[in-house]
Amino acid sequence: MIPSDIRLFTWLDAEDVISNACENGTAPPGFLAARAYWDGLTVTVGIGFSDDARTWLLELFEPRIIFSNGTLEIALESVGQNLRVLPVRIEESDTQPPSPSVLTFNRPTVITSNGTPKPASSAHLDKPVMVFHSFKGGVGRTTQAIATTLAMAQSRRVMLIDADFEAPGISWLLRERLPLPKIAFADILAVVHGDPSTEGEDALALIADRLQDSSFDNCVFVPAFRSSDKLHPVDIRPEHVSLGRQDPFFLTNFLCRLANRLNVDVVVVDLRAGFSELSASLLLDPRVYRVFVTHLGGQSLHGTQLLMEHIATRAYSGSDFDPYPALAITQIPENFEPHRLAQSLAPLKDAWQKFVPAEKLLQGDAPIVIQTGFDRGLQAVPADWAALAGSLRKSDAFEQAPVLIDWLPFSPRRSGDSSPASDVRDLRKRLEEEAGSRIFAEKGAGDDFLKTAPLVALAQDHIRTVPISVVAGAKGAGKTLIFIRLARLGRWEAFTEKVLGIVGGSETFISPVLLPASLEPSVSAEIRDRAGEIAAAIGKYPAMTHSDLREYLFECKQQLTTELEWRDAWLNAIAWSAGLTRRDSKDGKMAIAAFGPGGKRLVAIFDGLEDFFQEMATDPRQQTALRALVQEVPLWLSQLPSQAVGIVVFVRRDLVDFAIRQNVAQLLDRYKPYALNWDRAEALRLTYWLASKANVVPPPTDQFARLTEEEVAEKLLPLWGKKLGSDNSRESRTPVWVLDALSDFNGQVQARDLVRFVYFAAKHSASDSKWPDRVLVPSAIRQSLPPCSEEKVTETRDENLVLREIFNKIVSIPVANRKAPFESGFGNLTAEDLTILQQNGAILLDRNMYYVAEIYLHGLGFTYAFPGRRRVMSTRR
Repeated sequence: MIPSDIRLFTWLDAEDVISNACENGTAPPGFLAARAYWDGLTVTVGIGFSDDARTWLLELFEPRIIFSNGTLEIALESVGQNLRVLPVRIEESDTQPPSPSVLTFNRPTVITSNGTPKPASSAHLDKPVMVFHSFKGGVGRTTQAIATTLAMAQSRRVMLIDADFEAPGISWLLRERLPLPKIAFADILAVVHGDPSTEGEDALALIADRLQDSSFDNCVFVPAFRSSDKLHPVDIRPEHVSLGRQDPFFLTNFLCRLANRLNVDVVVVDLRAGFSELSASLLLDPRVYRVFVTHLGGQSLHGTQLLMEHIATRAYSGSDFDPYPALAITQIPENFEPHRLAQSLAPLKDAWQKFVPAEKLLQGDAPIVIQTGFDRGLQAVPADWAALAGSLRKSDAFEQAPVLIDWLPFSPRRSGDSSPASDVRDLRKRLEEEAGSRIFAEKGAGDDFLKTAPLVALAQDHIRTVPISVVAGAKGAGKTLIFIRLARLGRWEAFTEKVLGIVGGSETFISPVLLPASLEPSVSAEIRDRAGEIAAAIGKYPAMTHSDLREYLFECKQQLTTELEWRDAWLNAIAWSAGLTRRDSKDGKMAIAAFGPGGKRLVAIFDGLEDFFQEMATDPRQQTALRALVQEVPLWLSQLPSQAVGIVVFVRRDLVDFAIRQNVAQLLDRYKPYALNWDRAEALRLTYWLASKANVVPPPTDQFARLTEEEVAEKLLPLWGKKLGSDNSRESRTPVWVLDALSDFNGQVQARDLVRFVYFAAKHSASDSKWPDRVLVPSAIRQSLPPCSEEKVTETRDENLVLREIFNKIVSIPVANRKAPFESGFGNLTAEDLTILQQNGAILLDRNMYYVAEIYLHGLGFTYAFPGRRRVMSTRR
């Protein structure tokens, strides 16, 4: 009989009747297959079984079978006398139909006696693949996937794939951190699909190479598309990858092989919501760790139940290495009654049991379930990876993630730390010496550096490819320090190994081209010697001397007027510095294009541009020169087929603003991950790192870069205590006071200001005996702000021509009149002056009064307009 829930409108409904019969085990003897289309239904049976098939069809489609002129027909739904029929043909064959080779949710093209059989699992997965799926969008699937990834990344290396091509949430979060990813998941599918080899070895090598530069936070990130600025059609979908291959699980196996290439411990995939073919190839692989995410809404619960039941009929966990699915219940309202929650989950647990073979299902068996509450804090998080990651680490989703991690076939590694003990006065002396030697990078003290987020990004994004980057930052942000370290290392792979701990990579030489004039003579000589060694290793000619290079650039300043002329001049400078061509030759462009013998590569590094272009604010020729260096040269190098020559330009941010009058934000956004902007968390990390060099605190661990501002502050208690007083006093918390004092009103702290502050604080703490529990004492911390402010103002006047003129106006005002806060019309400051000061974070307008940032206040000779002790935090608020 025809099932009561089926109406025979089309051939599709007739196909469903046969499919149901086969799944219920009522196919006739000799039945091989059935195939339907708009013009008829064809039933294929073994030789001599036609009569059995005809009898079966009569019973199956009763009372809709019609005999007409010796043929068999099925009556379809009709109106009046306009009878619609579906012709039926019965064929005999001695050939079995082929088994399915592609995993799909689509109805099968051929119905066999086994319904839709589950393909046998191929090799056991040596790296777990975990997929997150939901029947509906908006239930927190992506949030849970990211939270689980962050938790696993504390002890394991994770590959996170955004496979939601229609709403690529993870890709949007990565826009700022990975603005130009080398490869995306859509590319991976297309490359694998186009690889004619059985195992896809060529595709594997290419993809692994490109993904080397998409790694940070102990994760390898695979966005859905390379660009998130437009909508993309998906021409090659996951199910296409297995077409023409014998292995229906090819995509899963390929991802595991890719994980092995990248030294990844686990693969996490965020799948498209719904009953989508975009998710089928992974959801229907029983070896995959499937997490079904839903909230308690009726539609989501019921849809998840139906989806699980459908998948269980196609891909139940039959083998010993097939994991049972897990459930993630999200957005549970506060005070939701336990009995109501149990009632809501009961149908899902029943659906889960269908994944378990009957012989293995024990009384009381239940799925792994994680439950998270509704978190309003996650509703307004900016579309930025770092912001979301910080919020998620405080969420229920992150706290519950270990339940899923324990489900996987590995246990998270854990590490502890210890704190050294030493005489506090000796520590103060060591810290004073350490900080004093590092205030000015030009002195070249030490061979190490803090692994800041920009440095890690610069290394992670260019493990396999040469960097083509502009590193912008204010004076004192650390540009010269990084330049010196790179020049000393001499090899890019040595830099990535030092920052990331990754050994290997192509032989890539670092060639210093332009040096800061302020370098210590010994440091400058050391870098010039290194440049000569590099030229001898990769070039045919001696390296151009730095004095000759400056003479050449001086000539260019007098003669060149266009960006293309300057582009070729900069390329000449790169080629001459690396010994690729003769000093008297102007064919630097050709020499660079031909470079790359034996797989060798070259990275040219520039620093000290402010020394050579001192009239950048007013001289159009100098602006053209810098514009060519940061725009035209990188563009030209990026188009080289060999991709053998790269460039890293360290430049002050204000110079870039002067040189590029249009679209400067677009340029800076392109290189935003590498910009030397010190936010509060990074500033505290620098403080901790500096303190560790003096043995005040233990050395940073591998997890240090992922600690929050509050977590780093907690680790700094041995340095300066909890408060600027006893722990139970009403004084300010020390880290908050220090950051408020040193940061401008744009929230930026300069590295040099912070190091100088620690130096003064250690110096003033040297003889103290009142505070044996900390290295830096409260009175010394307060005393250190005025000298830091004075040095800050002096350096700002040296580096910034516009601010120099405004600062000169301010200091010309009588000291007695320099009171903060002040009103508009203060002294001889114009409205434009006030705007510039606000843009640079020196002042803040609040209720018609202008407040001065503490880091500028003392150096500009301001005092407060009202008596009494002024609290830094009050000004900040």
